[in-house]
Amino acid sequence: WPESSLRTLRAARRLGIASFLERPNAHTGFAAETVRREHERLGVPLRRTHSHFVSTRRLRLEEAEYALADRLLCPSDFVRRTFLERGFPADRLARHQYGFDPEAFPVPGNRTHRGPEPLEVVFVGRCEPRKGLHYALRAWVASGASASGRFHICGDFVPGYREALSSLLAHPSIVDHGYVADVARVMRTCDVLILPSVEEGSALVTYEGRACGCVLVVSDATGAPCVHMETGLVHRAGD
Repeated sequence: WPESSLRTLRAARRLGIASFLERPNAHTGFAAETVRREHERLGVPLRRTHSHFVSTRRLRLEEAEYALADRLLCPSDFVRRTFLERGFPADRLARHQYGFDPEAFPVPGNRTHRGPEPLEVVFVGRCEPRKGLHYALRAWVASGASASGRFHICGDFVPGYREALSSLLAHPSIVDHGYVADVARVMRTCDVLILPSVEEGSALVTYEGRACGCVLVVSDATGAPCVHMETGLVHRAGD
């Protein structure tokens, strides 16, 4: 696992044991730059305690781990691409896939088409610039769906982000649930799971949303297990 494997990887290399390093997010350099730009664009401070505040020391540590591991485990083509773009050989990047817990996210029974009822959309995740909630809210408020549908938000806001989105959040179609322990319950009442992240690894919520019967509307940076126009709708990150 990142930032905790350096000694293990060194020992494995010394003993000739194959090693695999999990990459739960994109290349750390790419992730840090992308998240920093998004915070600056919105005027939301990126605190030192944030998971994507990357110091020079931390980046050097992770790059040392990259160099020692025989394979980097990439959970999505998006993650793999961020390493290829930084010069990593393809044969060191191994693709794998996450999943979901069917007990926590039980597959619903056959869902019948609800007819002309209003569209129900849900965003699940930490409410921060990295997750792109601002892109989703702007698109929603500008669309005809906001006149009759509802946009559910399940997640806590990082400091400054709620204030930056205050005018959008005031729209009467927006339902802010805050942190929700049982997100499956909300997902099963919705038609669409929306996640317009600018950087992810392979967001677990996209697996969970599909399990609950939601159509995925996601960015190409979420690492979501779907194909555009076949099993979901995929847009360019930042659109």
